[in-house]
Amino acid sequence: MLPSARIAFCFLAICGIGHADEPGSPVDWVNPYIGTGGSDSSPDYGGTAPLVTTPFGTTNWTAQTRQNRISVASYGYEDDAISGFIGTHQPAIWMGDYGYVTLMPEIGPMQPSVEYRRLHFTRADETVTPYYYAVKMGDANGGRRIVAEMTATGRGYD
Repeated sequence: MLPSARIAFCFLAICGIGHADEPGSPVDWVNPYIGTGGSDSSPDYGGTAPLVTTPFGTTNWTAQTRQNRISVASYGYEDDAISGFIGTHQPAIWMGDYGYVTLMPEIGPMQPSVEYRRLHFTRADETVTPYYYAVKMGDANGGRRIVAEMTATGRGYD
């Protein structure tokens, strides 16, 4: 084998090894947590949420850790409890959203109050991508424990 061919072969082998741990699709490179932390005066605050939606989707779904209102994102990275999963049409936090819906899976009697239906979670129990969200909520020490998952589709069918 020629010396230049050996160098090229070694270069390709090294590059191939380096790419083995990278995600398979560019969407897997997205960090949905960017801009979800801090308060409105913090440099970490971007007013964003880890939304699950299709490209150009009209309804965005996310875990709701805060009450939805103008200038407040419904998800905060530093929060440790979920009160529901919100479907919103709100494109930005400075615009009001009057057509949102919040859903929450529950065990036992229905709890319509936000304070009573909140369940705690940890980052270790949360899986977040632009197309999939999953979380284990509740008390891991024998209390109620709920696993919630959601994903995005282009259409809904019966």
